[in-house]
Amino acid sequence: MGDPRPRGLRLLSLDGGGIRGLSELIILEELMERIKWIKKLPEVPIPADYFDLIGGTSTGGIIALLLGRLRLSAAEAIKVYEDLVRIIFSKKKRTGKDGTFEATILEKVMKDVVASRLDGRADALMYEREDSHACRVFVCALGAPNITHPTGPTLFRTYDVPKNKEYNCTIWQAARATSAAPTLFKRIKIGPPESATDYVDAGIGFNNPVKKVIEEVPMAFGRDRPVSCIVSIGTGRKGITSYDQQNFSENLLPRELIKALKDIATDTDRTAHEMSERYHTAGIYYRFNVDQGLDSVSLDEWRHLNAVRHHTKNYLKKIDVGDAVDKLVAVLVDGSNASYVLGHIGTAVS
Repeated sequence: MGDPRPRGLRLLSLDGGGIRGLSELIILEELMERIKWIKKLPEVPIPADYFDLIGGTSTGGIIALLLGRLRLSAAEAIKVYEDLVRIIFSKKKRTGKDGTFEATILEKVMKDVVASRLDGRADALMYEREDSHACRVFVCALGAPNITHPTGPTLFRTYDVPKNKEYNCTIWQAARATSAAPTLFKRIKIGPPESATDYVDAGIGFNNPVKKVIEEVPMAFGRDRPVSCIVSIGTGRKGITSYDQQNFSENLLPRELIKALKDIATDTDRTAHEMSERYHTAGIYYRFNVDQGLDSVSLDEWRHLNAVRHHTKNYLKKIDVGDAVDKLVAVLVDGSNASYVLGHIGTAVS
């Protein structure tokens, strides 16, 4: 008799980090290549077929949409992502008011990408129909009134939930909201005309969204679903705060926001350490984050994409990293490591 338990859920969390988001995609591409090899598949599989829930913040949010909502392969997403950052970061605005770069350019690029994947429907919504087999995706954003004292991010989802529903915006609006980093892009207003809210990215406090991914399990799948793996991918250590120093003028940003921006990297690493400690004995948590080379790459330096690729490839060649990737591949291919049920955030029950 077969195991009556449902297959363990496979969760993916993607950090924010500007153009360094390319590193996340390269790591996922390697993961998919190894799955292809192990399973002897004719083509490289897509991440949406191996993860049940993907959550992301900022650049990680855009990548989550490309992989999960639009179902791109890692290789396709890399091309789209490289083209996107080249276009949006190639030309700065004449004035730094409301962001350094044109948000309208980002909107157009995202609409074009969505239209190319969804039969010309540039304004396709995040949630359109229930599909229990589809990869579920959410992106994090913050309501602008709470930016310096966030109580929690708004999650724009591709699936229905039983309570605390958020506005069902378009895919491109979700991409804009999750990537509206202060000093880079202006905020975006989302919602019904009579109650629309301004949103910015959730990098402040939620740049590493892995806790939100874990908290979403009962909302997205119901309680008591077993979990095979929690995969968290970063964009390089200690580089998140490398905004151009000229943007930290108090004439442009309040002192509290400047401090919050500088704390993003620390918060990201702290969250990763906490999750590693919490799920060490469970054996279900995997964290991949390039440890050398990316700290000098700023969020908007699109000309350094090759450096991001180079440092990520070198990171993947490390013996301990390669072993961790192989172990994760085995879990994703087999899917039987489902002995843990996530309860309240931070608890796991055998």
